[in-house]
Amino acid sequence: MSLEKPSNVLFLRYEDLKEDLVAQTKRLAAFLEFPFSIEEEKTCMVN
Repeated sequence: MSLEKPSNVLFLRYEDLKEDLVAQTKRLAAFLEFPFSIEEEKTCMVN
């Protein structure tokens, strides 16, 4: 499925989550088409 529709598949690796949880959380939110707003990022809701 990842080869047929790569925009519908997101791979998250445990190592990447451990290394940078905030960046991976933002990536997941963007993939789900519900990214964090600038205001949310400024008020540290992501951290």
